[in-house]
Amino acid sequence: MLNVLVLTDFSNAAYHAARYTCHLSRSIPVKRIILFHAYQSVAPVVLSTVANNASKEELDREYTDMLLDMANQLEPESHEDTAIDLLTEDVQLDEVLNEICQREHIDLVVMGIGSDTQASERSSNAILVPEKASCPVLVVPESAEIQNIKHVVFATDLRELESPAYNQITKWLDLFQSKLDVLNVDEEEKEFGAESFFEIKELHNWLDKYKPEYHYSNSKEEGNAIVNFARNHKASLILSLPRVRSFFSNLFHHSITKEITYHSDIPLLFLHEA
Repeated sequence: MLNVLVLTDFSNAAYHAARYTCHLSRSIPVKRIILFHAYQSVAPVVLSTVANNASKEELDREYTDMLLDMANQLEPESHEDTAIDLLTEDVQLDEVLNEICQREHIDLVVMGIGSDTQASERSSNAILVPEKASCPVLVVPESAEIQNIKHVVFATDLRELESPAYNQITKWLDLFQSKLDVLNVDEEEKEFGAESFFEIKELHNWLDKYKPEYHYSNSKEEGNAIVNFARNHKASLILSLPRVRSFFSNLFHHSITKEITYHSDIPLLFLHEA
């Protein structure tokens, strides 16, 4: 069963991501949902009543009370066997995230991205957290419908992937048991010719058991291509294994960020190759 760390700054977007996670616990096996607030993190508190000069003990009590109130609201939406735990620490999120994930045996980190005045900052966090995290990260737009994951789009650039990467992909596809579309994005303009033969064959060897539909795009704007494809095919989740920052920077380029933040209802699950 999964342990899920939900990052919260007590914003509407964070609360929506937590609700989404609770609903998810009804369709996949989630043992624990940990609501985590880092009050000196890259995602600052927006709804705190604590004075700036409050002591660490006062801050801990205040934020724990806020987390408890949040947990009480969320409990009816989660599976009855899923525990909701609370965690608040005086830390910089990006410096301790992996330590917390290791300590708490986290399988998935969840964060929200919103459409309010702090949207641009959360967009930066949506790049930073998946890059820093050693485990999968689910980014949930505030406009995302709270629903079961029924249709996954797996976006890939057809580079050669090792077995650990495919093990990650199949683990989550096995959990979701959803319809699968595979979108191959030709970012290097290989045009899916002989040079891509091995990668395509390997992709089929690993994924054909899910009976996916395969699609190809040679768009130079891969972020736009992925998001637009997922939207047009009414996907409920985009899954990807971005290797380098350029993918994140492109996917969360200003125009794409605006689409995701203000218009898209598609959560994004970022996996890692090892």
